[in-house]
Amino acid sequence: MKAFDVPCPKRRTGNALPDWYAYYAGYTTEFVAHTLASLPIPAGSLVAAPWNGAGTTVWATLAAGFRAAGLDLNPAMTEVARGRMMPASDRENAARLAQQAVAASSPRITDDPLNTWFGTETASRLRSIAARVMREEDSLVRGFVLTALMRTAKPLAAPFASANPTWVKVPSGRRRSLPGESLAKRFMWEVEAQSTRPPETWIPPATEPTQSQGSSSRAQFRGRPCPCD
Repeated sequence: MKAFDVPCPKRRTGNALPDWYAYYAGYTTEFVAHTLASLPIPAGSLVAAPWNGAGTTVWATLAAGFRAAGLDLNPAMTEVARGRMMPASDRENAARLAQQAVAASSPRITDDPLNTWFGTETASRLRSIAARVMREEDSLVRGFVLTALMRTAKPLAAPFASANPTWVKVPSGRRRSLPGESLAKRFMWEVEAQSTRPPETWIPPATEPTQSQGSSSRAQFRGRPCPCD
């Protein structure tokens, strides 16, 4: 096999393109793009990503002009990857869905596993926003808004991180809580941050990605500081 040089796949500060979602096993779009350009792949080929994660391979493949299909066992990352494929023309639909989800959120759910880590109101708001978003039929818009919700919850869960990135610790003391209004502001800020990322980070027009939950990549958008911390 002919050897070829590839850039370091590790995510790092100063990437040419900002990451879509911070996933512990993520790699860069530059790594995928360089690899594709180094291989004799015929025009119109279908590139499969059987461990698709945050959708980095599918995004870079479509940007390079090929067809792409991604699969992953993790249902949460399947939604993240779908959200990355949402065209910029759907930004208003995503904002509308997020607003509807906030309006429908409830602080009254008490019997929930999330209460292990979060206060009752915080857990209830997160869960009810997710429930409303999950009813959206457009899978790309749904994934886009769910990604914003996961980016909202992730910093709250940071104190429970462990050395193993796939595990979280059971808190020995106080659970994390955020008032409903602050949580809603943080969530809507994340939706806005995703919607205003650079034009070159959006899915190219007239592409047809396929994203399925099946076999089992991983990718943080570096935007302006959130004003609601």
